[in-house]
Amino acid sequence: MKNIFLVLFCFTTVLGFSQANKENIYTIDNVDYEIQKDGESSFIVKNNDDTLFLTIETMPEFPGGQSELFKYLGNNVKFPPAARNNGIQGKVYVNFSIMTNGSIEEVKTINKVHPLLDSEAIRVINSMPNWSPGIQKGKKVKVNYIIPINFVIQNGNPGSDNRAKGLKYLNKGDYENSIYYYSKIIKVKKNDIDLLLHRGMAYHKFGKDKKAIKDLEKAKKLGSKEAEEYLKTIQP
Repeated sequence: MKNIFLVLFCFTTVLGFSQANKENIYTIDNVDYEIQKDGESSFIVKNNDDTLFLTIETMPEFPGGQSELFKYLGNNVKFPPAARNNGIQGKVYVNFSIMTNGSIEEVKTINKVHPLLDSEAIRVINSMPNWSPGIQKGKKVKVNYIIPINFVIQNGNPGSDNRAKGLKYLNKGDYENSIYYYSKIIKVKKNDIDLLLHRGMAYHKFGKDKKAIKDLEKAKKLGSKEAEEYLKTIQP
């Protein structure tokens, strides 16, 4: 039974991707550009004379460094429920440029995995705060970057992990995912008061009041005073 998903991240500049199958050539949107050298740094010049660095003296940095970048992605990437429920998974390589002012532009996927996963990966990269820009010979320069985001569904059994995920998504306001994980464990623990209470709350926040009332009424009958009080806020 598929009921656990992971979103995994790793980071690389453009030369770390499989573009290296063409020596000294870098491809963007199916157009090949010759990789040029400036000391230990490398760059390409696009047809519009736009210089795009691949490796430089001082690489761009996410606010707070790589550890904060991991936290940002972990807190903001959401596995699309429709993809998860249909067993759609894969690694999305997102290519983007970090401009001289640190803003993120020219975001695109290098590979096409599935529209649901592609659009989620692009959404999160587009939403990133400004980075510290790259520096080459004392000047701020435009740098190309790639982040692979790996959407993985693993097999597992309903249990404490699903309970924790249900609460995590409830607190984050992602009620659809919260309902999904609570429902997984409620199939096994049908009379768990806390599970019924929290799924009922998630259903209410998600606009499913009939289902919310059903869970909350059951939790109330099992002795939950909190469910009783919560019902007063949604019942006429």
